[in-house]
Amino acid sequence: GVGTYAINAYSVGRDDFGQTVSTSGVAAINAQSKGKLEHIFDEDLFRVSLTAGKTYAFELLGSLGSGGTLDTQNGSTFSLMGADAMLLDPIATEINRGSPRIQFTARETRDYFLSVGGFDQNDGTYTVKATEVAADAIAPTLAAQWISNGATDVSLTGNMVLAFNEAVKVVGNS
Repeated sequence: GVGTYAINAYSVGRDDFGQTVSTSGVAAINAQSKGKLEHIFDEDLFRVSLTAGKTYAFELLGSLGSGGTLDTQNGSTFSLMGADAMLLDPIATEINRGSPRIQFTARETRDYFLSVGGFDQNDGTYTVKATEVAADAIAPTLAAQWISNGATDVSLTGNMVLAFNEAVKVVGNS
């Protein structure tokens, strides 16, 4: 419409890591990278090289987790994105969950990108931790059972309780 408008511009200073593939930082596996969101709506990208078939864990540490001053519970995002880093459909995203953690098994050997973003008046320092998750090569062993060895004519209509020497994942509900 017709009227008088004012446009305010301000300097946000120098950005440590950019929002594009060419201005990204690097996150090495089994290492930590430190960064800073200099202003609200800032986004920092980190290139991370992953190997197909391997599983990785990525953590964003801020004021919670003693990794910096960024409030990772409110107003920050942490995402793992594909090779072009411009996809708006991230592979995995954690938003507003304390110290966000992403676990991902690479489908291809290539570069991926971690994105750390701030919005809603949120800026500050942070640490990105990238680790390779070791494969569990030893199967769990049965530590205890509530059926006697050699028992016959045991009814399987009730609950069967088994205890293992480590956590196991139960698949199905029947």
